[in-house]
Amino acid sequence: MRKAPVQGPVRSTLAAQRSVVRVLLIEDDSSYADLVKILLSANPEQECEVTVASTLAEGLRSLEQRLDLDAVLLDLSLPDSTGLDTLLAVLGAFPTINVIVLTGSDDQEQGILAVGAGAQDYLVKGEFEPNQLARVLRFSMERKQILMRLEEAQRIAKIGNWELRPEESYFFASPQLYETLGLDAARDQISYGDLLEEEHPLHILLQHTQNLEDDEEGDSLEFVLNDGSKRHLLLTSKRLEQKDGVPVYIGTLQDTTLQRKAEELQRAQELAEETARVREQVIATVSHELRTPMNAIVGMSHLLAETQMDEEQGQYVTAVQEASQLLLGIINDILLTSSLQNDALQLEEAPFDLTLTVRGIIAMLRPKAEAKGLQLLLDIQPSIPGRILGDKQRISQVLYNVIGNAIKFTDEGEVGIQVTVLEETYSLKVWDTGPGIPPEKQQEIFQPFSRLESSATKQEGTGLGLNITQALVQRMGGEIGLASTLGQGSEFEIVLPLKIVDQSQVPIVPEVDYSPVSEVPADRILLVEDHKMNQIVLKQTLAKKWPDLQVRIASNGAEAKQLLSQEDFDVVLMDIQLPDTDGFTLTQELRSQPDNRNVNTPVLAMTAQAQVANDDRYLEVGMVDFVLKPFNPEELYQKLTQHSLKNNT
Repeated sequence: MRKAPVQGPVRSTLAAQRSVVRVLLIEDDSSYADLVKILLSANPEQECEVTVASTLAEGLRSLEQRLDLDAVLLDLSLPDSTGLDTLLAVLGAFPTINVIVLTGSDDQEQGILAVGAGAQDYLVKGEFEPNQLARVLRFSMERKQILMRLEEAQRIAKIGNWELRPEESYFFASPQLYETLGLDAARDQISYGDLLEEEHPLHILLQHTQNLEDDEEGDSLEFVLNDGSKRHLLLTSKRLEQKDGVPVYIGTLQDTTLQRKAEELQRAQELAEETARVREQVIATVSHELRTPMNAIVGMSHLLAETQMDEEQGQYVTAVQEASQLLLGIINDILLTSSLQNDALQLEEAPFDLTLTVRGIIAMLRPKAEAKGLQLLLDIQPSIPGRILGDKQRISQVLYNVIGNAIKFTDEGEVGIQVTVLEETYSLKVWDTGPGIPPEKQQEIFQPFSRLESSATKQEGTGLGLNITQALVQRMGGEIGLASTLGQGSEFEIVLPLKIVDQSQVPIVPEVDYSPVSEVPADRILLVEDHKMNQIVLKQTLAKKWPDLQVRIASNGAEAKQLLSQEDFDVVLMDIQLPDTDGFTLTQELRSQPDNRNVNTPVLAMTAQAQVANDDRYLEVGMVDFVLKPFNPEELYQKLTQHSLKNNT
């Protein structure tokens, strides 16, 4: 294959002279190519001109014909080439081109390898939004320009040399030194007399050489050019043996401005990564510290609600429970937003029944709708497949947010949801007869902390619900749209690309059943929990359900180890964060002791860290399940019954 001439400097010059970014998209999926075009056109700050090629050969021909391209978006799986060979073919023919590879969600490792092979960056299909795509494109162009300039500096050796003999009032500078300083060698000649002037930028040479010994020394300095721009220079000098009794100093002056910028970018990236890590850690810690006392509040109010109370006391308890649930929702929103911002959220793909899931959300929200006198309607297309592949938990969260919002802002009339299948996508429409959303607010409501106030009362919440909903939908490769008319209501449409499961090959997994459990699932339970109030809540919750159940309590890891070595238990409820250790380490140690009488006893994690739901570490250390604080009593009863050693022997 004929290689095109290197066009790196020409490309960067052309890019600097115009505002339109020219992109070549090499992608064989026409629908996805159209989506990328839409995403690029959605960026108001940068106009993009997109050329599409459906094969590698067609893409290479386009590159030969277009010398003004700023970037190439390259799918690694094409009809005539796959994998890293696709990237290497492009870079082999056009080594200076700016390439961003596109990978599938299950093939991110190939994206990382592609960056190591010369790509500027990689994007996972279906997991990026317009702002992210524009940002990656812009950063890749900036990085490419910096790298090209650095390579050019190394190739041309932008190093000027000089020689100084103070005793002879002699000074010499090479043409490259003048160029480095932004001067004309013929017009701006520097003499030794110029160096004697303190305000002269090269006066530093005299200062630098005054106490110079035979060893080579270096110094960094900043130089201001005639146009006002600044350059960072690296000054190196060396004293040679005396010639006729006259000391001679020689040295170099190297332009390190670009290196400095690269170092600053690297430091900025490292700082940003460290800031994100610390922020995630702080939010996780704060979330745990908030959810732990919330567990006590929710648990105590639940226990109190089961006692004999008069009407006034019942109203107080109900108010506490409602406020607790609101606060818990705020904590969950903040934690989930942090996970989304730091790309720490993992999506699952498992078979589930979409119809049952939607009906379950409707059943959960129906009491809220009925309390406001609203009709809650459901219209599900009969041809919806029985089981499909997707993340049931996140889809449920999306529907709960959108339907819950519709109920919150609708004071009379109805709220409804319609579920239809359109070829390989599923449409979930939620409509209401509420006040509607003004046109100027319809994009704003998807922004973080954006809230619309109803005409009558101020609505509670963080204003993160729709922002989280949009982010989750986009992570799942879907889209969410809004149509609204003031005074007539609103309609949100969620379109998700969910795969149909072969019903004959996938076993049907029953929905989780939290129906009341009566039979005592265990004789003895060990509760490892350091928080005194949570000890009381758990013990009393279990005692009300099973009065004959024996619950032993360990307040730290040392007490737990002692009890586990001395007594037999059917189940262990293990807090993750303990004063002297953590529940993961404690469980791992138990599983590594074959002589321990409880080596095979089921261990359930009890934690306020919501991230445990997206992390398999609890399974890796030997735990069988987890219960999230604040806990649902029926869920706790169900999991104790399911995993108890007594029920499985």
